[in-house]
Amino acid sequence: MIKEYFINNLSKIENDWKRLEIGTEMTSFQTYDWSLLLLKDIKEKLLRSIFWKPVFVCHLNSGGEVDMIAPLVVQSKSLNLRFYSMMSGICILGEKSYSDYLNFIYNKWSDEAADEIFSFIHENYGGIELRLNNVPENSSLAGYVTNHFELINRDGETAVFVDNPVDADEYYKSLSKNTRQNIRTAYNRLAKNSFECEITMCDTIPDKTTEKVMHDIHNDRFIKKNGLDGKFSIKKFMWTCAHKNNETRHNCVFTALKTLSSSWLLLIRINGEVAGYLCGLKDKDTYYVMQNSFSEKFREFSPGFLACYNLVTRFAGNNEIKCIDFTRGTEDYKYKLNGTEKRLCNFTFNI
Repeated sequence: MIKEYFINNLSKIENDWKRLEIGTEMTSFQTYDWSLLLLKDIKEKLLRSIFWKPVFVCHLNSGGEVDMIAPLVVQSKSLNLRFYSMMSGICILGEKSYSDYLNFIYNKWSDEAADEIFSFIHENYGGIELRLNNVPENSSLAGYVTNHFELINRDGETAVFVDNPVDADEYYKSLSKNTRQNIRTAYNRLAKNSFECEITMCDTIPDKTTEKVMHDIHNDRFIKKNGLDGKFSIKKFMWTCAHKNNETRHNCVFTALKTLSSSWLLLIRINGEVAGYLCGLKDKDTYYVMQNSFSEKFREFSPGFLACYNLVTRFAGNNEIKCIDFTRGTEDYKYKLNGTEKRLCNFTFNI
């Protein structure tokens, strides 16, 4: 049996969702509380609030209990503006957000439940292309889609995680000679300049001053990373303004840091100034890194790498922590920390 829910009555399945989100294939990105922030983000962004229709397709077992939820976003028409476009299609809630791993919500996978959910999608949203992106390759959903549909396209991305070390000293020794030298050089430069380096972990953003500095650091990184810091152009100006607006009004990560108990923040201060930060979500055995931003002012001291190294070694020997997940992207620093790859699938198909 299938039931469909929308934003205005989502609270009716809150208890079912929270019961299912503890499944072994679920991550922090499948939790009910994080999903509410994503929905709030959609409602506050004008174009998405107009064109995106979040729907939650639930399968009920023979006992009338919800055993699988497909959190979807339906966009029936494409939008093409000069500087912005939105393709029609059906995707999993979390597309184009900080949700690095997307999935249906289930404790135990059931092909029968998935059959009924996709049949419902076909009957009610037929003709709209499905784009299920960032689905972990080793997940049951990825296996089901691969085996049951003729794919128009299948590609993907790479994510990287670091296993929690048993011993911090042994982990340091396992790093490459060049990586160990980089760590020593960073600390030597700090000592040479008589700079103090303090790395602390918090459950939330300490104060508004720190929050503003974090916004500025992340905004500057975005501008530099996307080549918006060069010669003036209308396109660069529009993108910069849009990003600053998102930073201050719609940043799900900062909202999570202030409202969710599953959030965490690692701050690195050099001579009392915030030089950068790592932040994200955590579940029972994994810390997920969602933002990694550092000030160019302190670049010579490698604050980003020192903070990442500190995060990995911070839980060394703690058997309850399985890994530090640096999520999507193949940046060099992840491999220098002895990172391991895992694949994510992007599926495009019709039903």
